[in-house]
Amino acid sequence: MVQLLPATCFLSPVLVIVLVLIPRYPASGTNNGMQTAPPPRCESASESFVTWARKNAVPVSLASDVSKQPYLERLQKATVDARIVAIGEAQRRVEEFYQFRSRLFRSLVMNGGFTALAMETGFVEAMQLNDYVTGRGPEPTDWQKWFTNGYGDEAALQSDLRWIRAYNREPTHMRKIHFYGIDLMVPYSSPLTALTATFDYLDRVDTSFALAPTRKALLLTVQDFLGSGDSRANLAVSFRRYTQVPEPQRNAYTAHLADLIARFDANRLDYVARSSEGAFAWARHAALVARQLDNAYRVMLAGGAPEQRDGTALMWPLRDAAMMENLTFALEREGVGGRLVVWAHNAHISKGSVPSTRPDTDVIRLWEAGPRLGMHLDAAFGKQYFAIGSTFYEGESGWQRSRGPAECGTVAGELARIDLDTYHLDLRSARNQQAAKWLDSAHVMRADNPASDYLVVPSRAFDSVLFVRKVSPVGLVPAPR
Repeated sequence: MVQLLPATCFLSPVLVIVLVLIPRYPASGTNNGMQTAPPPRCESASESFVTWARKNAVPVSLASDVSKQPYLERLQKATVDARIVAIGEAQRRVEEFYQFRSRLFRSLVMNGGFTALAMETGFVEAMQLNDYVTGRGPEPTDWQKWFTNGYGDEAALQSDLRWIRAYNREPTHMRKIHFYGIDLMVPYSSPLTALTATFDYLDRVDTSFALAPTRKALLLTVQDFLGSGDSRANLAVSFRRYTQVPEPQRNAYTAHLADLIARFDANRLDYVARSSEGAFAWARHAALVARQLDNAYRVMLAGGAPEQRDGTALMWPLRDAAMMENLTFALEREGVGGRLVVWAHNAHISKGSVPSTRPDTDVIRLWEAGPRLGMHLDAAFGKQYFAIGSTFYEGESGWQRSRGPAECGTVAGELARIDLDTYHLDLRSARNQQAAKWLDSAHVMRADNPASDYLVVPSRAFDSVLFVRKVSPVGLVPAPR
């Protein structure tokens, strides 16, 4: 039985689960393509599951310049009816996870008619990224400013965004690909960023807003609890400062945000006539994000006395609900025929939950029991939502300590018994088979570090899974001087 430690770390973003094992193809971070011996047999293993997995595992090559592969073709068919395909990551800053989802994303765009990429990064911050990929803005000198959660310096991500921009420039590609941030995360998203985006629009379409009491009151109050936008450490800074704002002033701030959104709704026709329907929609949603951030502070404060705890765990269900609201906006913007690829952490895209006896404020309990983005999507879209999870046996990411071999009986530990280094496994094909018994029971899923590992019922959480035997850090681009 694997012992789970208390949660103490931050869950990264991420996306759909696909099991990938590299056979004899050369690829970075995969033992130079050489097959490695499977881990020793253990008592907790399900022989029927392992036997089934060996027969159904589809090798994945992450080598460069590989476009047509069996795993891509199979996923193309598996997602033919999906409106949303989510690709998950077990932990952040892993090169192999980037390589897999990049290849799948490009395949889904070119061969499946997918129209947008939505990612676990701040909604407002990423508005400039959408302008960039659609050719309405220049390439940034500092990518980090357009991301939250520190993604901007990852070479693979920059490459994907440049690919989208180049794709959109082709005259033959009549339907352009868009980019959306869907996340809400107090440590990295500043309320001032959301307000500034909203005010910039109102200044163009409503000259009277410059003197509106709502504007002045919002700016004055938000200055009292700024501190977000740089790192997780700033969560304590911004939240502690928020608790020091007098309750009447906090309530007034919330009321003024409602007034701000009401101003958009009351003047919609005039604002659209002075700009465009798209510009109006984006600016109004930036105001909604400001409200989402305010809700996060309020739910954290309601969770208990500031001197006892910061209520961080209580923010997670609200965060995933906000992701759903932001993703819904993206679908509305895409319109008829719109199809989205979502990149986020496994725990966000998971479609299912497991009963948990952990304390109500335990972050891992919330990952296990939900509600999470994937559960919202599953309830709303059913079979039109396809979730791909990812896991790994051992290795090092770009932001956590190296992890040794996965324990016996865990999801990664059992998948490692197949004689492949990277592969994809469609879990749905195990229905009504003996293998389904193992997939229908709870097992430990690897996350960013041992303290973040959590229980999952694989068949309930994901439609398919990617397995990587050994992961390596994602390549980084030096910050501009």
